[in-house]
Amino acid sequence: MGEKEKDYLKDKTCKANVVNLNWRRIPKEIRCELINEVYCGHCDDCVKIIKYYIDESEYELILKGKCSICGKDLEKTIEK
Repeated sequence: MGEKEKDYLKDKTCKANVVNLNWRRIPKEIRCELINEVYCGHCDDCVKIIKYYIDESEYELILKGKCSICGKDLEKTIEK
């Protein structure tokens, strides 16, 4: 693995750690509510998001995953 690849992985790991810290700053009860109350347009209802990961923009955290009922892609934004 070259230096470029190592630097890329290091940057990605650092970003993932920061995103995880920002997610963990949200109280556990609220994190559970956020995971269990994501709107799915296909099901036309609030559902649980599964197989999710957390991304981040400058002003918000973004949950990206799948609907627990129909399996369609879902996203939920959370203001920081």
